[in-house]
Amino acid sequence: PMPIISRFLLGSWLRPLYAPQLKMYGSQSSIKSAYKDQYGNTHVRTITKISNTQWQIIDDLNGDFKKAIIGFNVVGSIKSTGKQLIADSFKMNFPLDSIIVKESIISRYYHQLEKIHRVEVLVESPGSYVTSILIN
Repeated sequence: PMPIISRFLLGSWLRPLYAPQLKMYGSQSSIKSAYKDQYGNTHVRTITKISNTQWQIIDDLNGDFKKAIIGFNVVGSIKSTGKQLIADSFKMNFPLDSIIVKESIISRYYHQLEKIHRVEVLVESPGSYVTSILIN
C-alpha cells in the first residue's frame, strides 16, 4: 500500500492504530498489532503461542479493497501442498488454498543477502484469516 517515490523512499506511510499489545495467560501468550493504510483499510494481526509446538496467527482485514496479500517469509527448504506448507522443522496450515510461493531475498545485516521463500495468501474480501503453525 506504500507507493515508491524513489529507490530508498516510500510515501503514504502506514499509521499504527495502537501500540502492540502483549498478553500473558497461563502457558499461553499473544501479541496484537494493527495499522491503517492511506485508503482506510485496516490490518490487525494477533500472534498467539498456544504451546511450545503450536502457534496461531489471526489476520483481521477490513476495508474496501479488491485484493490483499497475507505474507510470510520462510527460510530453508519447503514443500507446498494445497493449504499446507511443510518445512524442515514446522508445518503451516493456511486459511485458503490460494498460496503462492516465491523465491525472495532478505537482508538481516548490511551487505549480506539471504535467499528465502516468500509465502503469500491471496485474499479477495475482508474477514478474519487464521494460519496455524505446528513445530516438529
